[in-house]
Amino acid sequence: KIQLQMVNHLLDWTRLQTGAMKFEPQRIEIRDIVENCISVLTGVAIRKNIEIKVDGGKGIFVNADEKLISQAVTNLLSNAVKFTPSGKKIKVNIGFFKNDMIEVTVKDEGVGISESNQIKLFKVESKFSQAGTAGEKGSGLGLALVKEIIEKHSGKIWFYSELQKGSEFHFTIPKADDTILIIEEHED
Repeated sequence: KIQLQMVNHLLDWTRLQTGAMKFEPQRIEIRDIVENCISVLTGVAIRKNIEIKVDGGKGIFVNADEKLISQAVTNLLSNAVKFTPSGKKIKVNIGFFKNDMIEVTVKDEGVGISESNQIKLFKVESKFSQAGTAGEKGSGLGLALVKEIIEKHSGKIWFYSELQKGSEFHFTIPKADDTILIIEEHED
């Protein structure tokens, strides 16, 4: 299963790099995306007794490719669940970042990432992977794909992490322009 996941991540990463993957941004509500991604992981979170909470984002629209941004959010949430011990919390915060960007933060109370491993994140060549708190395995390529997806959206991704205290991943994505429809009545 891990090998298949690794191959899929590599294929997606390559498709994004080469432009072979269609990139179709549209106006979508970011909270809907986040909540859909959480619902996909609900079973795993319940089994580990982890609560996932979302703050903000209602009525905030972004200009994003729904499939790709869902893949990025699911990956970040999946990592948070994987590295968070039973009984702890994960918090997702959605808000404004500067004028034309929206910021999404995924914060966990997990095991954190050591300084020596922090520099390996987001890189395909270093392929850093460690087992989760319940022995879950990963491909080591998920974050490289997430970074590629966020950058394809003209956004940025960064993180803060402290061993045994948790990690906090932030990314920005362009805010969608508010569309106003004006209807005028004419006899003709």
